[in-house]
Amino acid sequence: MLTADETRRHLDALAKSPSRPGRLEDLAAKLCLSQQTLAPQTTPRRAVVFAAYHGVVAAWVSAWPSVVTRVVDVGVDPAPARRTRFDT
Repeated sequence: MLTADETRRHLDALAKSPSRPGRLEDLAAKLCLSQQTLAPQTTPRRAVVFAAYHGVVAAWVSAWPSVVTRVVDVGVDPAPARRTRFDT
């Protein structure tokens, strides 16, 4: 049986700062526990993820280094064919 501790450890290991998304992460934990899996299924679903490096790290506005943007981008969907990159 999947436990709350196992679920929390799994969520904390994802490409994000541990326990930062707050309410969203709480909902993810409840979904995992209710379905008794660390890969719960949801349908229908849609997600649009925006990630960018725009110089805020150099200005000490962001708490995270710019490499985090790339890690999250690849972690969300490692298949380049499903990602769109806009350069300005």
